[in-house]
Amino acid sequence: MWTTAGVPSPRNGWSKNSVKSNLQHIVAVCEDKSLPEEVRIHIPWILWYTWKARNTLLFERTRVEPYTLLKKAQEEATLWHEINKQKIDKDSQTRGENGRGHLWVRPPLSFVKCNIGVSWSHPKRNSGTSWIARDDRGRVLFHSRRAYSKASSRLEAELISIHWSVESLSNMRQTKVIFEISSRDALEAVKTPQNWPLFQHIL
Repeated sequence: MWTTAGVPSPRNGWSKNSVKSNLQHIVAVCEDKSLPEEVRIHIPWILWYTWKARNTLLFERTRVEPYTLLKKAQEEATLWHEINKQKIDKDSQTRGENGRGHLWVRPPLSFVKCNIGVSWSHPKRNSGTSWIARDDRGRVLFHSRRAYSKASSRLEAELISIHWSVESLSNMRQTKVIFEISSRDALEAVKTPQNWPLFQHIL
């Protein structure tokens, strides 16, 4: 599977006895700038789906084919990066207009900061959302993404995304979390839900 994904094998081949050495090689590949970006960005998702496939086999006695696993992981990785690229491009445009940038600020000690990104398509009313949670040292702890349909507006898509992000971190038993999204209307709706009756079903 790794060969199909374009990941080079270790010099002495993959170890059959040491998962640690295999993971160390994979991490090194992720950091190797000489390799195509499209190869490197897929690796975290391949690892994640491999872990999920393992659990599916152990607990549900169902085997996920390597091709299916790889295809799903690559699709997820590509969508994640497309959503975040749109957000980066938008932020870059804002910096150009305002003449100043917005830097990621670390959360207080022992807190987690969850940044939420949202993409919404008006014609089809489809939306994609992704979130990434980092600790007070900037290390990525968790991340996820998903797609929604029939969101009537960008604001509704943003509120759905916030609700899902809060629910996800709560399920992970994260109690000291700061959520951040670049939408003033969404923040106002969360702070004063009584002023936004149209979205009471979300708030």
